Order: sequence, then C-alpha cells, then structure tokens
Amino acid sequence: MAKLHREYSGVRGTTDVLTFELSEPKDELEGEIYICLDQARRQATEYKVNMTEEIARLAVHGILHLAGYDDRTKSGRSQMKKLEDRMLMRARKTA
Repeated sequence: MAKLHREYSGVRGTTDVLTFELSEPKDELEGEIYICLDQARRQATEYKVNMTEEIARLAVHGILHLAGYDDRTKSGRSQMKKLEDRMLMRARKTA
C-alpha cells in the first residue's frame, strides 16, 4: 500500500484506503477501492471498534471519494466524516 500511495499520490508511507476513479465524465460511477488491512487493523484498535466496522468505514470513505468528495482540507474531512457516520448508521438499521 505504501508503494501505491507514493506512486499515485506522491506521499511517502502507508495509507488506509486508496481510490481510483475509472469512469468517464457523465458515465456511471466506476472505480477501484483498495483498503490496507494492516492499517485497518491498527485503526480498529486505536478507535476501539471491531475490524468489520473499520473496513466498512473505509469502504464508505472510498465510495465518497469516487462520488467526488475530498478530505484534503479540515472542512472536507469533517463533511466526509459526517456522511460516513450517516451512511453507516443507515446500513446498521437495515441489517
């Protein structure tokens, strides 16, 4: 994951999730989401959640990136976190 992160983002070190948009403008949303399980495990421990919950959050985070959301600013991170929480809450209610 660290190699992909450096190659495609220009940032050294690992990351928890990488998203690659594959769709053309005005096409259906299409892309790939890569989740680093080692990082997800560390974060699950840090955030005191189980691994399944952390992977679900990272998957939702990747989907939001595919939908055009950006977390490079404080306000962008805050907006994405609120959307992640809302989407995960809805998923729990329907499960």
